[in-house]
Amino acid sequence: MVSKKEKWSLVVANRATENIEALSIEDHEKAINWLECIRQEPHGGDTRKVQGSKDIYRTRLGRFRAFFRKLSKQREIHVLVFDSKGDIKDKTIQRLKRL
Repeated sequence: MVSKKEKWSLVVANRATENIEALSIEDHEKAINWLECIRQEPHGGDTRKVQGSKDIYRTRLGRFRAFFRKLSKQREIHVLVFDSKGDIKDKTIQRLKRL
């Protein structure tokens, strides 16, 4: 019998949820698929640790970027930012590093 991997819990910030809901149908489906994928494997796809942070990661989804925190002990993923590449400023990334 093959056991399924336990999925991670997912918490999405209000602003990230608003940005995902405002996407076109095609981009919205990609974002929802990505959310389901990181619940199974947080390091899948084009995911990299944000330099200078302890537990913040960045992933690329076409022209969009998502930043999330992985809490291993609780098996939780907190999606902090989801926005287009051009709308994410260096100040936002600096603030995330301080969290």
